[in-house]
Amino acid sequence: MKKFTQTLGTSLLIALTFSCATSPQKETNEEKKNVVVLLYDISASNDEFAVLKPEHLEQLYRQIGIKGGGTFYGFHIKTFSLKQDAFTAEIPKLEIYELKGSTYVIKNRRIRNNKATEDFEENIPDFVHKAANRLIVAKNEGFTDIQNALWLASNTLKQQTYTNYNKHLIMVSDCINDLPPRDGRDPINVIEFPLDVKIIVVGQNPHVDIFEIFPKHNAENFTSIEQAINHI
Repeated sequence: MKKFTQTLGTSLLIALTFSCATSPQKETNEEKKNVVVLLYDISASNDEFAVLKPEHLEQLYRQIGIKGGGTFYGFHIKTFSLKQDAFTAEIPKLEIYELKGSTYVIKNRRIRNNKATEDFEENIPDFVHKAANRLIVAKNEGFTDIQNALWLASNTLKQQTYTNYNKHLIMVSDCINDLPPRDGRDPINVIEFPLDVKIIVVGQNPHVDIFEIFPKHNAENFTSIEQAINHI
């Protein structure tokens, strides 16, 4: 009887060890989801600066997926920025397991990774098509209401749903607030953002002090949309 018990215990231990070795293990620290808000300036005065393209949207989808998935919001900066609805999309996490362990384990993980990548990539064209139809438009707005575009972004990022998310704001604009009725530079009242928001600016006019717009954040400035997306 004692010999039988020892044999049974040994067999169970081997089975458990094999099961743990062949099943992909989740990370102990769950990766946070992301919420990304894009403010895209479509005023005529900003035409010479960064232009949003479908490939940027594709890059954005992949970047958010690789970093844990989450929610994307797109707004325009235009003459009357409050008069718009956000483009929104949920982006899934691309679940990739490390290729480590025995040859058998690595083989199975590679198969799972390939399948996960295929499923993820299948959704990209639909996202790009819908986002491009809403966000990529002619830059012909007469004025640039940055103030209210920032207010929309701030309210979005302050939602309780995103308390434990990684928060990002990408603003593609020369950052010159220009309101009706005449051309010129109008002051911007500071819009409060959560302190944990990562702020990225593309195309900032060199005569604009970005610290005056975001006094509580260390906003990063890039010359291209590609660079900005890579820093999410």
